[in-house]
Amino acid sequence: PILAMMDMATSLGVWLKLGAFRAHATLDLRIDYLRPARPGNTVFGRGECYRITRAISFVRGQAHDGDPADPLAHVAGTFMFTEVQP
Repeated sequence: PILAMMDMATSLGVWLKLGAFRAHATLDLRIDYLRPARPGNTVFGRGECYRITRAISFVRGQAHDGDPADPLAHVAGTFMFTEVQP
């Protein structure tokens, strides 16, 4: 479930950076699990897009269960735009 949440969080980061929806697909998403979530705590995910090219966006993010300074996992990945713009 954390990987799926982070896939969506980083995907939203791409749209936020673009300022609009643009169809894309996950090309690669790597996750490093740092520790388990504490029982009963809500898990939060935050993703950001830090670079966009004509066809690819580059993302990173983290998941935590209440303290962003003590993350559960880090992710890094790429998305490929399904319609390349000239």
